[in-house]
Amino acid sequence: MAMRKRTPGRGCTEYITCDVTVQVSFPKDMVICDICPFCKPEYYGSRYRCELNSKILPHHSEDIGLDCPLPIKMEPENGQEQED
Repeated sequence: MAMRKRTPGRGCTEYITCDVTVQVSFPKDMVICDICPFCKPEYYGSRYRCELNSKILPHHSEDIGLDCPLPIKMEPENGQEQED
């Protein structure tokens, strides 16, 4: 396959930024990365990485990462929702 040469002045000069909202459901008492569909194994399962922020997740089976981009809504004892 022949490679094309770039012609000066024909590259992209502007980008459009788009946002997306996702909803992920966790069991009530088990909010951990392992259950999230964005937690993916690397290197034959020896480590896991978040596909949303590219962070390595050393404790993926115990809790959520410190930099989790998902706004986790926790229910306090009085039954009202609050964001963590």
